Amino acid sequence: MLYRGKYPSFPTPQSRVAFGDAYVLAVAQQRARMKAKREREEAEKRKKHLESLVGKESDLWARVEKLIAAKQPKQYDEAISVLRDLRDLADMEGRSSEFLPRMSALYREHKRKTALLNRFRKAELPG
Repeated sequence: MLYRGKYPSFPTPQSRVAFGDAYVLAVAQQRARMKAKREREEAEKRKKHLESLVGKESDLWARVEKLIAAKQPKQYDEAISVLRDLRDLADMEGRSSEFLPRMSALYREHKRKTALLNRFRKAELPG
């Protein structure tokens, strides 16, 4: 006597592969969602940080000059971080035309400090 449809069939090798593919796809989609969420959170955090700097641009430029004057690698790195903030702040406010001449002046003023100039280029700071 044949029992049609009453008993579950055993998994075939093809169905195991299909399940494996579905699992891999589900994991990839979950990772993509998590990455997108993390990027949104980081962007929001960055925006809040930049908004906290509004109106402090002259103090930040003075800090950059002071850090560069120290002629120490750690201070150069900190100056680069502040310059990135200034660049992004200028972009956010639509005032890139004010940032570019000051950055060009830094390139000219410190043209003999190759370590600093290399950091400028690596950070993709225009000049």
